[in-house]
Amino acid sequence: MDFFTTFYQILSLFILIAVGWAISRLQVVDQKFIKTLSSFVIKVTLPAMIIKSMQFDFSVEILLESGFMFVVGIIMYALMIALSFGIVKFSGYTGGKANVLQFMIIFGNVGYMGYPVMASIFGDEGVFYTALFNIPFNFLMMSFGIYLMTRRDETVTRREEESSPQARHLRRLKRLKVLVNPGIVATFTGFALFVLSIEIPGPLFRAMDTLGEATTPLAMIIIGANLSRVSLGSVFKERALYGISFLRLIVIPGFLYGLLTLLGAEGFLLAVPVLVFSMPAAANAVVFAVMYEGDADFAAKGVFFTTLCSAVTLPIIAYILLG
Repeated sequence: MDFFTTFYQILSLFILIAVGWAISRLQVVDQKFIKTLSSFVIKVTLPAMIIKSMQFDFSVEILLESGFMFVVGIIMYALMIALSFGIVKFSGYTGGKANVLQFMIIFGNVGYMGYPVMASIFGDEGVFYTALFNIPFNFLMMSFGIYLMTRRDETVTRREEESSPQARHLRRLKRLKVLVNPGIVATFTGFALFVLSIEIPGPLFRAMDTLGEATTPLAMIIIGANLSRVSLGSVFKERALYGISFLRLIVIPGFLYGLLTLLGAEGFLLAVPVLVFSMPAAANAVVFAVMYEGDADFAAKGVFFTTLCSAVTLPIIAYILLG
C-alpha cells in the first residue's frame, strides 16, 4: 500500500470529521442529538462491527496471536500509566486540568477513530485484532479512567461512604456497571463465537454488517461535532498540548514500533498495536470531563489539537508500517 492510498483513506475520515464540525456549527444538529448519536454508536453499531469482524474460522495460530496482542496491550498501558504520573507531576498542573491531562496521555481515541481507521485500512481482520488488543483499554477506560476524572472528590466520597453504608454499596454497583459495557460484551461474545466456530446466520450477519458499516461515518461526524465547540484561538495557546501530541503521536508509536520489531512481530501483530497507540487523545476525555465536572474545555482543546495533528502523523505512520 503506497503513501497516497493510505493518505486518501485517512483523509476521507477527516473529511467526515469536517462534515460533523460544519453541521454542528451551522446548527443543523444540536448537542443533544450528538449525545444520543454517540450512545447509539457505542451501544449498537460498534458492538455489531466488533462481533461481525470476529467471524473467522478458528485456528490455533490466530488464538496464539490474540494472546500476544493481549499481553502487549497490558504492558503498554501499564507503561503509559506510570509515564503519565511523572509527566503530570512535572507539568505543575493540579485539579481537574491535571486529571484531564493524565487521561489524555493514557487513552487514545480507539472507539470513535481507532476501529474506523483499522476497518478502512485492513478490513474485518484489522477490526478483529484491534478488538482483542483493546480488551485492557476497555477495562482501564471504565475503571482507572473514571477514577482519574473523579480523583479530586475521593476525600469527600470516603467521608460519605463512612457515614452511609448505602452510598458505599451504590458506588460499588456503579463501578461494576461501567465495567460491563457494550464494547467489552461484544468483544467477549465475538471471541467466544470465534473459539467455538459458531457462524452467525446469514440474515442476522447481513444486518450486523449493515449496522457495523455505519460506525465509521457516524463516529467521524460525532468527533467533528464535539470539536466544533472549541475556540481555535485558545487551542494553540495551550503549551501542554504540543507535548501531549508529540508524545502520543510520535514518541509512543516509535517506541512500540522499535520494541515489537525487536521481538520479531510483523503483519497485524506489528501494525495494529502501533496504529492503536498512534491515535489522538480519546474523545471520551470530553465526555467524562462533562459527566464528572472536570475541565471539559481543556479536554475539548486536547482532543481537537491531537486530532488535528494526527491528520499528518497517521498517514505517515501507516505508510511506514505498510509501504
